[in-house]
Amino acid sequence: DQLNLIRQKNSSSKVFVAIFEETTKKSLDTIRNLRENNIPSELSTSIQKPISDENLINIIEKKRNKEKTFKELLQAQLKLANDKQIPYVIIIGPEETAKDMVTLKDMNAKTQETLTLDEVIAKLK
Repeated sequence: DQLNLIRQKNSSSKVFVAIFEETTKKSLDTIRNLRENNIPSELSTSIQKPISDENLINIIEKKRNKEKTFKELLQAQLKLANDKQIPYVIIIGPEETAKDMVTLKDMNAKTQETLTLDEVIAKLK
């Protein structure tokens, strides 16, 4: 797995904030706002591996297909949140950023809705 996400079971966090290269600043601002509102939250941490020529070619190919890369990264982060038994995931992709919204995914109910961050905070308090 190229992401090498650190896996810990049974997190005390209530919210996992998915993080993507294109929306890193918004994700970091979101987690800061959640924590300022006393909502336990976390995001994934990736560790870089040395890259072989073959892996470099694969990375370049994936960058050509941003949507595929975004979906793969999202799936990996959803799996991590599920493994850690975190009940909610906030997704901030390019669509959400353009609308100044976030997608709140309820991992237990398997539902999601697009809300403002203030609406998410009110819902999770």
